[in-house]
Parts: sequence; C-alpha cells; structure tokens
Amino acid sequence: MAVLCQKYWQPLYIYALSRVRKAADAEDLTQAFFERVIEKHYFESADEERGRFRSFLLSAFQHFVSNEWKKERAQKRGGRQQIVSMDGIGELGTPTSSSSDQWTPEQLYERQWIRALLSHVMQRLKQEYGSAGKANQFATLRRFIVNDGEARFADVAEQLQMTESAARMAASRLRKRYRQLLNEEISETIADTDDVTSEIQYLFGVFES
Repeated sequence: MAVLCQKYWQPLYIYALSRVRKAADAEDLTQAFFERVIEKHYFESADEERGRFRSFLLSAFQHFVSNEWKKERAQKRGGRQQIVSMDGIGELGTPTSSSSDQWTPEQLYERQWIRALLSHVMQRLKQEYGSAGKANQFATLRRFIVNDGEARFADVAEQLQMTESAARMAASRLRKRYRQLLNEEISETIADTDDVTSEIQYLFGVFES
C-alpha cells in the first residue's frame, strides 16, 4: 500500500492543485484521500475486469473531493496523521498557471500519470543496473532510451572503454529492458493485457498533446 501511495500521489496531487489552486489545500486533499483509501480499503473494490486503474483512481478521488467540498467544517491543515512520505513530490514539477489554463484537471492528471509512470520505470531500471554492477553503464547509455541524437556511440564507447559495436548492443539491451518494464507497469493497471500497446499509445498521445 505504501508503494501504491508513493506511485500515485503525484498525479492526484496535480489534479487537486488544478482544482483548488493552493498547494496546501491540494496536499491536504491528496493526503486525506490516501488515508481514506487505507482506512476503507478502497483498492479492494477495484474490479480489474472493468477497465483501467487510472480511471478508477481518478473517479474515486473526484468523488472524495466532491464530498469534502460539501462538508461544512473545514479541515485544519496539519491535523491529520502523516502516513505517506512526501519526499520528492516536487521532482516531477507542478503545473504553471499557463499550463493549468491550457489543460483540464483530467488532462493534467493523465499527463502527470505518464510522467510518474516513466519515472518509476526509470528508477526500476536504474536499480537493476546498479545491482548488477553496471551503474556507470546505465548513467552513460540512458540517453539512448529516448534516442538522443546529440549523443554519439563513438563517444560513449570511449567513456565505457568498449567498442562502438558493443556500446550499440548495450544500448539496445537497455532499450529492450526499458520497454519490458514499461509494459509490466502498464499491464498492472489495465484489465486486458492485450491492451498494453493501445494504453501506451494513448498515454503518450496525451503527454505529447
């Protein structure tokens, strides 16, 4: 549950921030929601046969926010028990006023979802390479995951003290593993694993729009 809270905090926080505009209020709403998730076992009611987890999560959060707004008594900030570490929340950035005006709260949520997803995949990949004693190789070759045209294999091969051919092969293996981890992460949030490709296409389409 702690892992789930860490992974999905940021998209919901960005959604809340686009609705209430004040970071403190957005933090309170997001924190309170995850407290309720744990207290009421919300995730146990998620039917994997009914679609995408990101849609279920947003719908549950929207319902929660709506109920919170209906309460007459405002919650005093800081009065809740800290159950989820907020370290690193700002790493993925928060929407500017212009971006908040450009996209709907739902679009901001989906854009942040894919950013958080990709960040998590990259962290898993980094940990794998680090555990295998290849941290330097990962740090040097990670630019090729997104096909950075400014990087030359001849240069990175020299840095890694390997042939250019070997560097190309290592980069290819890195990209392949990245795609595998991305597929794994997405398959955990959808009902039909056959929809992984379409989900990737949809999310990247949202992110690039």
